Amino acid sequence: MGNHYTSLTCLTTDQAAVADVLRRHQRAAFVLPPIKGCIVVYDQECDTPDFDEVSTLSMRLSTELACLVFAVLNYDDDLLWYCLYSDGALVDQYNSFPGYLDVSIGTEPTGGDPEGLCRAFGKPESLWKLNKLLRNPDFITATEHHEAIANALDLPIAISQLSYSELVREGFGNDQLANTVLAISRTDVAKVVPVEPVPLSFDLEKEVRDLVRRDKVISAIYLYRATTDCSLQEAHDYVLALKPQ
Repeated sequence: MGNHYTSLTCLTTDQAAVADVLRRHQRAAFVLPPIKGCIVVYDQECDTPDFDEVSTLSMRLSTELACLVFAVLNYDDDLLWYCLYSDGALVDQYNSFPGYLDVSIGTEPTGGDPEGLCRAFGKPESLWKLNKLLRNPDFITATEHHEAIANALDLPIAISQLSYSELVREGFGNDQLANTVLAISRTDVAKVVPVEPVPLSFDLEKEVRDLVRRDKVISAIYLYRATTDCSLQEAHDYVLALKPQ
């Protein structure tokens, strides 16, 4: 099983302002201190592979902070997805492997605007490199793919490949960093101290069917796999069998 993470990088250094937006929307999140002119956010509800949820939060942050927000989702190190918002408007969206869950869709990358990215981040010198990274990705893992794109845009990468659940489970492993992180809601995420996850009692099949009904197939597969600890193929087959024919 490869990496799973979702991070939202806001091009602002106002950590308190980012935290205020999240509080207003009653999110549970970690807001890291500014690094390379950016604030990285890890949000609980974006910790599952739900593109719509990530897009919605990115748009809200971008609108209310009047800044760029670059959100990246890595699914099992096989699929890299991102969206870029500027002042609340969608600038670019990319999926490295749209047919990952349904081969009928195709496997060629979709979206990805190298010129738009370069213009948004003021990196015209990276146009050739980004064009190659988005059109002909040749990486073993989505983690490596993400790192190459972030480096081309001069974005902080070392702190943007974590996940909300990982931070809750394991902490930051760095007292200096932990002391500057703002934890939002859920009782300030247990005061940035690792906590034991509480298992939820629910009807798994009902929850999976509900996600499938709402066309959230990736989230359904993630939920089934995380709950049953089965293989990706088993989760994929189970969820697709529930899709209406």
